[in-house]
Amino acid sequence: MGAWREKVELAPEQPGVYLFRDQQGRVLYVGKARHLRHRLRSYLQGGGRLPPRIQVMLSHAADVELLTTDSELEALLLECNLIKKYSPRYNIMLRDDKHYPYLRVSVQEEWPRVTIARRIRDDGARYFGPYYPAQAVWETLRLVRHLFPLRICSERTLRHASRPCLHYHIKRCPAPCCRKVSREEYQRTVEDLCLFLSGRSEEIVQRLRRRMEQAAENMEFERAARLRDQLRAVERITEEQKVISERAEDLDAIGIARRGAVAAFQVFRIRRGKLVGYHHWVMEGTEEVDREELLLAGLEQYYAVCEDLPRQVLLPWEVGEAVGVLEALLSSRAGHRVAFPVPKRGRKRQLVKMAAANAAAMLEQAWAQSSRRQWEREATALREALALPRAPVRVEAFDVSNVQGKQPVGVMVVFEKGQAQPSQYRRFRLTGASPDDVGMMRQLLTRRLKYLLPEVPAPATRAAFRRTPDLLLVDGGLPQANAAANILRDLGLEGIPVVALAKRREELYLPGNPHPVALPDDSPALKFLQRVRDEAHRFAVEYHRRLRRKRALQSLLDEVEGIGPRRRKALLSRYADWRQMAKATVEELAQVPGMNTAVARRLKETLQRLAEEGEGG
Repeated sequence: MGAWREKVELAPEQPGVYLFRDQQGRVLYVGKARHLRHRLRSYLQGGGRLPPRIQVMLSHAADVELLTTDSELEALLLECNLIKKYSPRYNIMLRDDKHYPYLRVSVQEEWPRVTIARRIRDDGARYFGPYYPAQAVWETLRLVRHLFPLRICSERTLRHASRPCLHYHIKRCPAPCCRKVSREEYQRTVEDLCLFLSGRSEEIVQRLRRRMEQAAENMEFERAARLRDQLRAVERITEEQKVISERAEDLDAIGIARRGAVAAFQVFRIRRGKLVGYHHWVMEGTEEVDREELLLAGLEQYYAVCEDLPRQVLLPWEVGEAVGVLEALLSSRAGHRVAFPVPKRGRKRQLVKMAAANAAAMLEQAWAQSSRRQWEREATALREALALPRAPVRVEAFDVSNVQGKQPVGVMVVFEKGQAQPSQYRRFRLTGASPDDVGMMRQLLTRRLKYLLPEVPAPATRAAFRRTPDLLLVDGGLPQANAAANILRDLGLEGIPVVALAKRREELYLPGNPHPVALPDDSPALKFLQRVRDEAHRFAVEYHRRLRRKRALQSLLDEVEGIGPRRRKALLSRYADWRQMAKATVEELAQVPGMNTAVARRLKETLQRLAEEGEGG
């Protein structure tokens, strides 16, 4: 029992953050709570009601560290910072958050400049972002330096410069180092830049037009020409921005798509009614997380560091009372209320749907990248754990299923580059096979592997059998591994590696070696083989269950007067089992080829009696 359990009753009834650690002191999970003691008690009393992810985390937890705060708002901020610092394994993580860049405008300096920053600091500067992908921040930086020339040099260069640099001559810097620009005009450019990055382009257009007209009236024609060119560039960008609403609203629309352990988020940034930008990010480790927790985690991690806050964040679904803490935090930072409504209809609902569609498109890319990275880890681990000559690309797994030796069946499932290939799955009826698992496995493997021999023709339905697997996985222990190796030797296919995975202790057996290969529970190789083995077992059990249902239905039909081989065959081809058949009316049963109303009525009466008795195949 972890020492953390002894700290539960000693925990303060204050807001704060808790960190679960393992025996090595590594942070497993970071959470926040309004009442620390109550929250820790919920972990003790939750039992099987806790999410599986949290149950696994608690089984590894050795200690808990408590940090109190003055408010739940402070707890939220501290939680976000600690998650980014430690990247705990059991938290839902915003992937690569530390790499998301920002644009930093150093407004606290005498002569501000715009640069790229990797994290927000409490230094008085203004931050805009984060930008994702990272290329977007460089494109934006090039654009704003063209539209709003500010100094690029460092503070040291600024103080010691004796003449303007090249950037001044190519109109990319007003040369404050040599006082070529007044402080008032330089500050106006900084204000225009901040308005532009905030999405308030209309205000910039109005300000630039007034200044251009004023310069023209003062006969400062060169300055008026520069302002004219700047105005045209801003107007062109403003026109390209998609008009979302006739109202001058500041909104963010959130869309989410999830597949397996990966969730993709998309944010549409709408300022003054126009779509001025978007951000997207990916969170991993979400397979056992409900959608409310997922959405709240994404909102907390993104908006905790986002500076450009709208008045409304449109959500795809409710997240409960917990969003109130985030709403209060962002409202205090923004200086105005930040609400989190869930639109049910109309234009705002369409915005959320559009964001979700974009998130789904991004998810496909993220899923492919995540799967590829996972497979690279698994393939490397497999090659090292099993001493394979190369990383396996095609893995074939075999399993058998029977009930006391009756109706034995076998299946083959195929994985290529870590992904299941259902179109290449195959089923086998093992009629005449030995009732023991080894005998059935021997027949199953022989019927599949013979197609690797050039002299054995493969029918069209067995074309995939011509592809040589890089690894054979059989369900069982050493006897099954030896049986597979013997068959390969008899067929002259000794070069194909074999491994058996035993269910009882999750141990791996290699042919001829009585000592199992024990891999740690978190080994990528073991997890992959377990996933493949479980898929083969599911496929085998499903096939065997279908055969049992069909056999039970055949026995039932044999008991109904008037149903012979032809009618039975027709009924079996129409209905999968007796329950499906029982839902049909007498008229529908009579329409089966060869049936008539009298026989259909007798069949219906038998099926109703069977349903009332609760029997069946």
